[in-house]
Amino acid sequence: MNLRILKKLSKRAAPYLPLIGDTREQFPAETGDNYTKTLIWDRTCWERSYSAHGDRIREGEIKWLARNTSRRFPWCYMAPPHHPLKGTVMVGSMCGYYQPEWDEETAWESFRDWVWWQFAKYSNDGSVHCARVFEYPGDFFRAADELLAAKTDVQLKSEVQRSDTATAESKSACLTQNLFAAQKGDV
Repeated sequence: MNLRILKKLSKRAAPYLPLIGDTREQFPAETGDNYTKTLIWDRTCWERSYSAHGDRIREGEIKWLARNTSRRFPWCYMAPPHHPLKGTVMVGSMCGYYQPEWDEETAWESFRDWVWWQFAKYSNDGSVHCARVFEYPGDFFRAADELLAAKTDVQLKSEVQRSDTATAESKSACLTQNLFAAQKGDV
C-alpha cells in the first residue's frame, strides 16, 4: 500500500463510519500535522535523509553508510512515512480523563479495525485470531456490507414487531372504546 491508496481507502471508508456508530469528528489531513499508524511498505513513499549515527530509530527504518563518508552526516536512511497525504480523511476525538489528549487515525484504519474485531475470536489460551480471512481491502468492505445488511434486517424486524404491537394495542383500544360507547348507547 502507498499513501495515495491510503487516501482513497480512507475516502471510501468515511461514509461507513457513522453507520457503524463511530461519532468522532471527520476532517481532512494537513501536510505534516497528522499521523497514521499504517505501515507503508511502498518504498517510493518513504522519507529519505542523512543521519549522524547508524542506529535505527523507527520501525522499518533502513540505514547505510554514505559513499562520501567525509561529510558531517555519514549515514543515509530511508523510513516509512508517518504522515498521510494532505486531504486524507481522518477521524479524531479527545480521549482521556484527567489529562485528555487528541487521538486521531485515518478513516481506513478505524474502519478496518472495526471490521476485524467483528470477526475476532478468543482462544482458550487467551490469544485472539480472526475467524475470517481478509486478503485485500475489498474484503473489508464486503464484510462491512454484510454486517450492516444483517444489522438493518434485525432493525427492520424489530420495527415490524414494534409496529405490530402498536397496531394490536391500537386495535384493542378501539375495541375498548367501542364497547364503552355501546354500553352508554352512543353507537
